[in-house]
Amino acid sequence: MKKAFVFVGLMLLCVFGVLGQDVVQTSTLEGSRFEMIQSQLDKAVTFRLDKFTGTIDRLGTCPKDDGFGSNKCWKEMVVLELPKTASTGRARYQIVINGQWKLTMLMQIDTGRTWQLGGDPQDRWSPFIDCTDKSNSVCLWRP
Repeated sequence: MKKAFVFVGLMLLCVFGVLGQDVVQTSTLEGSRFEMIQSQLDKAVTFRLDKFTGTIDRLGTCPKDDGFGSNKCWKEMVVLELPKTASTGRARYQIVINGQWKLTMLMQIDTGRTWQLGGDPQDRWSPFIDCTDKSNSVCLWRP
């Protein structure tokens, strides 16, 4: 009987653990400018987000210029059509990773403007198409 309770407990832990991994997002804690997030879609991918400007760096391997220290470095990623804004001293950007849809997104939290990683063969962040404008032909449904 004791083994049955342990088994059921482990099963519940596994189920709730898997359910909780569908969406990962950065937080918008007051005062913190930078945040690191690891993608559950690819455990080898780690991002560093500047939440004030929207600049994203990806952890990579770089040649060392001396005989000691780490060979890891941050490589800046391209975010297409990212607005150039002065630092406002507060968080304006957030990364959201949706495991169920296999999406990695950057969102400007004031406007809702969103970029997606992975739709571009050059590993750039591409803007979502804004379909609130009904005159955009890309957004019109066709049978």
